[in-house]
Amino acid sequence: MAPKKKTTTKTKEKEGLRKEVRLLLWLALSLFLLFSLFTSSTGLFGGVLGKAILGLFGISGYLLPVILPVWVVMGNAPSLERHKYRVRSGMVIAFVGVILLSGFIHAESIRIAFDQKKTISVLFSGGHQLKTAGLLGSPLSFLVDKFLGRAGHMILIVVLLLTGIFFITSYSIIRFIRDMKSVAEKGKEISKKRKSREPVPSVLPEEPRELPKFLSKEPPERQREIPVHDYDHAFVRQEEEGKGDNEAVHEPAQVVKKEENAPTEQESRELEEDISRALAEKGKKVYKKPSVSLLHPKQKSTRNTDRERQEVLATAKKLEETLESFGVIARVVGITRGPIVNRFEMELEPGTKISRVSGLSDDIALHLGVAQVRVAPVPAKAAVGIEVPTKQNDIVTIRDMLGSKEFLQSASPLSFVLGKDIAGKPVVANLASMPHLLIAGSTGSGKSVCVNTIITSFLFRNSPDEVKLLMIDPKVVELSGYNGIPHLILPVVTDPKKAAIALGWAVNQMTERYELFADAGCRDIDSYNQANPENKLPRIVVLIDELADLMMVAPNQVEDSIARISQMARAAGIHLIVATQRPSADVITGLIKTNIPARIAFSVSSAIDSRIILDMGGAEKLLGRGDMLFLPPTSSKPRRIQGAFIADEEIQSVVRFIKNQDMEVEYDENVVQGSVEVETRQVEDELLPDAIRVVLDQRSASASLLQRKFRIGYSRAGRLVDMMEERGIVGPPQGSKPREVLVDFYDIQQSEEEA
Repeated sequence: MAPKKKTTTKTKEKEGLRKEVRLLLWLALSLFLLFSLFTSSTGLFGGVLGKAILGLFGISGYLLPVILPVWVVMGNAPSLERHKYRVRSGMVIAFVGVILLSGFIHAESIRIAFDQKKTISVLFSGGHQLKTAGLLGSPLSFLVDKFLGRAGHMILIVVLLLTGIFFITSYSIIRFIRDMKSVAEKGKEISKKRKSREPVPSVLPEEPRELPKFLSKEPPERQREIPVHDYDHAFVRQEEEGKGDNEAVHEPAQVVKKEENAPTEQESRELEEDISRALAEKGKKVYKKPSVSLLHPKQKSTRNTDRERQEVLATAKKLEETLESFGVIARVVGITRGPIVNRFEMELEPGTKISRVSGLSDDIALHLGVAQVRVAPVPAKAAVGIEVPTKQNDIVTIRDMLGSKEFLQSASPLSFVLGKDIAGKPVVANLASMPHLLIAGSTGSGKSVCVNTIITSFLFRNSPDEVKLLMIDPKVVELSGYNGIPHLILPVVTDPKKAAIALGWAVNQMTERYELFADAGCRDIDSYNQANPENKLPRIVVLIDELADLMMVAPNQVEDSIARISQMARAAGIHLIVATQRPSADVITGLIKTNIPARIAFSVSSAIDSRIILDMGGAEKLLGRGDMLFLPPTSSKPRRIQGAFIADEEIQSVVRFIKNQDMEVEYDENVVQGSVEVETRQVEDELLPDAIRVVLDQRSASASLLQRKFRIGYSRAGRLVDMMEERGIVGPPQGSKPREVLVDFYDIQQSEEEA
């Protein structure tokens, strides 16, 4: 009997070891699945697996990395054996409920998919994009919706989810009803205690007791005076006895201070006249800067300030009541009236987190009857700002901004206007200090108007000798109106292929300038221009209006050029402005974002798009029509601005004024001509002569051959093969076969002798 017992013990040990190994493998698979769904670090297999799961189940697929380990543990843990079938059944039921919920949310997309011919591919891709319930979940949801209707569909979802939760937690429905009843009774007891603590009028006079400010129930208009600050009209209400602690104090807008030794306007005018006479003597025409009289005058405001004052005070009271209904005790201590939003500065009860208020933004918007509400801390104040859209918007005009003292007093030639902040202060930015800018937002949010505002600011401040513009407009119609002005290096580039070459030219120009600075012993363009006043270099602004179109044609070349310019071109006086209406990760790549710290986000459809642009949410709460978040490189918090508006007629008027000066327009057509020569000059490789000898010796050309011979990467080897094809040494690719060698050593020697 002893040998049998020993054999049984060994068998149990082996079975236990198998279970542990099996459990470890399933847990590893679950972990790999988790990384496949949420990251891109699992290679080709992980990427295919993640796409397949989302394509089959939609957003419900994200539950599988949670369900799978629980499922395995329940089947391999002896102590949990008796709960295995109950918990597993509950997970299956709840998972089906989540699938039906996803289908209920995306019912319209699923219905449209079933009306199309390629239903399977549409449902699969829709599941991967989280727009349907996936290839398996969508038909199930479609059938339930067809037979039970929307109401029955929702009831079935609730039943499945509750049943699954009850199965998993072993929590009965009767117990749930009992607990809900006890919670309701406790709530009644608490409300009775609150009523019993309310002060009851006494016959004998008592000394007045001052209640804590956060427990006071007096209406705001009786208890205190709320200062209301308007950016355009002087209706500011202050405390009766001096300025209280709660008076709204607004951060001044950025104003570039004049230097103490700066010349006066009279001296500047005389200096300009002297320069004009000197240039006229040399036969060179003087650039006359456009006047603000070319732009539309500001429309007179029709706002009723008294009525508006009463409305914002009523909104403040309603805001306090709304927050109190959600258990957040706060009070309004200041109101700021902006062009399109009112900011209510809320003082929170000690211990209240800002996240509690920001999490209630949708509920606040619903109670106030507005489209969107944004919650953000007030700079340099112990208050949180709740930004509520105004009932009547004010248009911020480009004429008003270009005539502001902030813009006129700015010393940098690359200063440009953006708009007005919440306090109504003009905001002027300086591209030279950024030194590059990324602009992104959905269609119709005001991105193109902002780009035109920046260009107009440059034209109002600088002559063609001071600033040159390289405009790239793959959409053709946005920037073509600027053709013919002397500020352009060449006509607006509309061909995406030529645009990639033009960016390569900018990289070469940057390199040439640095070589010029090194020869002159200068560090940057300012020191070089001071040392060479007769041969000053203009600053160059490269402006791309739609990055997505370029990334579709030549993504690697465009990304590399933008990265090199943004990393190194600041001291060379070359600056980059990139705009796109598709803020996705394949357009605004990590390499581009890293090197462009200054960003402007207009209204986007989701918080994901906002995080791609700003690395934080907030842009999804914007109102559109010029409403933007400006994140300068010196700040970690974005600033809300209403962008300045410029009409097409105003742009045409400014361009016409500049063209009528009949200044000499010099275009450098070599920027986009001879693409083969430009590319060859850009990617000239020192290994090319040796690579040609190897190919001629082996009578075969392939990237793998050059990799083995020179121990280089595949991309460099591929470039060498392409360069040999351009020179006619090897033929075109032939699939998996090596390329044909078209010449021999004799031909090479003969061509070198002729050269």
